[in-house]
Amino acid sequence: MTRTLVIRLAQKEASQLRQQGVGPDLPKADFDAVRDATSELQRAAQRVLEADLRQGRDAVAEIARQHPEMQTLVGYLVADGERAARADLDEAVESLRELVADRLSPHASVPERLETQRDEVLAQAQQLDEASLTAEELTASGTWQGEAAAAYRSAAQLQAGALEEYAAVTRASAAYLADAALLHRATFYLCAESLREAAAQVLALVGGDAAHLFARTRHAIARVNRATSQLTRDIDGSLHGAPAADLARGLEELARGGERLNGTWPQAGEPPR
Repeated sequence: MTRTLVIRLAQKEASQLRQQGVGPDLPKADFDAVRDATSELQRAAQRVLEADLRQGRDAVAEIARQHPEMQTLVGYLVADGERAARADLDEAVESLRELVADRLSPHASVPERLETQRDEVLAQAQQLDEASLTAEELTASGTWQGEAAAAYRSAAQLQAGALEEYAAVTRASAAYLADAALLHRATFYLCAESLREAAAQVLALVGGDAAHLFARTRHAIARVNRATSQLTRDIDGSLHGAPAADLARGLEELARGGERLNGTWPQAGEPPR
């Protein structure tokens, strides 16, 4: 799945969430989805460990029945294996949670905040459009003629054009706010999907090969560590990938367009694109 496709998919999901609300059958493109997927992966790994523990207890019971003299030794071996596996699993899960807490959690409220700002800016653009129409109406001075009338119409036209420029910059600002929110949602969606996929793979280990004590837990630990590495790559890719670069270039263009609002503005020239 390409990153562009992820962006489009996240846009679709965000639209569904806005139109229909969060339903049980709708994937969520927000930080809550990442948090839930992290917990899902942790629970899957814990189930694998519990399956291995049951296997260990069964092995001790079987050896005690057939070879009572080996019960104590095997019991110690199982206990040592459990302690090591549990410690390594806890460490792997903690590394994953630290990554989520450090690099994703601080941005949890960003998409919603950006979308709120987008709506506010769009409302301002609407007000500017209305003011521009009013200014255009004022250019109709009826039968009033002469130098004063010409100056009045010129000033009204200038003001109308300036308001159009201001509205265009305002709408462009709203569009980039929406893009920034979408990029955050796409990142959350991508990370959550990656973690959910890892959780499914770990959970499948419960019914896997149990020829060796805690072998399944060791596989689970390796997959949790891989999920952490993949999450790092997903986050870095979102920060430095093409969508983020496109957004940065757009913001630079917007800043250059905004310079028209300083100094000699209003000009009543062509609105920035």
